[in-house]
Amino acid sequence: RNFTGNIRFYLFMRKNHKIRFNCAQLTFTALTVNFTKDRLGSKMASSLQKLFLMGLNSRISCCNYISARYGHHLRGKPPGLARTIQDRLDELDKTDPEIDFKVDIGFPAETQSRSEVLKKRLETTKVNKNNPELEKLARTRQLLLDLDEVQNEWLYTEGPTHIKTIADHYGVYQDLFGDAYFMPRVPLKVSFGDLPVYYGNMIKPSEAKWKPNIFYKTNNESLWTLILTNPDGHLTKQNSEYVHWFIGNIPGNNIEKGEIIVDYLQPFPPKGTGYHRFVFILYKQDKHIDFSSLTKSGKWYLHLF
Repeated sequence: RNFTGNIRFYLFMRKNHKIRFNCAQLTFTALTVNFTKDRLGSKMASSLQKLFLMGLNSRISCCNYISARYGHHLRGKPPGLARTIQDRLDELDKTDPEIDFKVDIGFPAETQSRSEVLKKRLETTKVNKNNPELEKLARTRQLLLDLDEVQNEWLYTEGPTHIKTIADHYGVYQDLFGDAYFMPRVPLKVSFGDLPVYYGNMIKPSEAKWKPNIFYKTNNESLWTLILTNPDGHLTKQNSEYVHWFIGNIPGNNIEKGEIIVDYLQPFPPKGTGYHRFVFILYKQDKHIDFSSLTKSGKWYLHLF
């Protein structure tokens, strides 16, 4: 008789060209096989029926869709239909733009005319092109650049934007200020002896035994507060931090004349806790601040301990 049926099956080609069938289930939805009433068609139908029904358990009623690509089995939907990693991250980090937005708490940007910047740049380019000695050194690969001058120019041009991007990458703003941020307008130079502190370099605790050297440019009439904090160092509370250095009412850039609220504490990351972020933050004060309640003799300090 005619053998007509819809059979859904999956083929896997091996290196020796043998065919293996995944017969976890038969469903009559995908492929239609039609045979005639002749003897050849009847034999083919009988062979296919034995092949597909061989070893099948009658209790199996569900199908596992298993595909293969380059010899590897894939789970779930194929790449064209499955969600990407970015789609899943967007679902986890759903934000409401009316509620979740960043607030700038830093100094306002210095307004500088674009035409003036362009004019200055063109003048510098013109002077350099008309300098034969400079051209000769450049062609012979003997031109030397002052790296300190290059760094200073970067700090006052593109540096603040780059530093903010690095701080966002390491989660500094999110863990310390929440939805607030600021542009680092005042370049801060920190070094432990001859070891400079950059924006994400690794320093061993043994290299930070003593308090670091701090330098920044400002006038002598201004007041500042310097804090060194560790957002990863609290051992008992989450979303808390340890203050390793706290100096307030600093006149100008003279750290030694500032009021010490918390003396310098050497970093002590416990074994197995991974890398710890130590962040230097420089605040500008509008006026003199009374920090007596935060010192060792203050009520806040006595209540804490």
